[in-house]
Amino acid sequence: MERVNQYLNDRIESFDDNSPCRSKDECNLFHVYNWIQFFTSMYNDVIANNNNNFW
Repeated sequence: MERVNQYLNDRIESFDDNSPCRSKDECNLFHVYNWIQFFTSMYNDVIANNNNNFW
């Protein structure tokens, strides 16, 4: 579980480096929520299909 958390933290950090909030004052973090939903969906799909070469 710790490895999954660290992996997610690394990906979020990369996301923040590449896609920072455009307006810091009015940011509702919806773009981050969308990215996490996408990442979770892709991760679950890879695990369900046992496609370990994807990563």
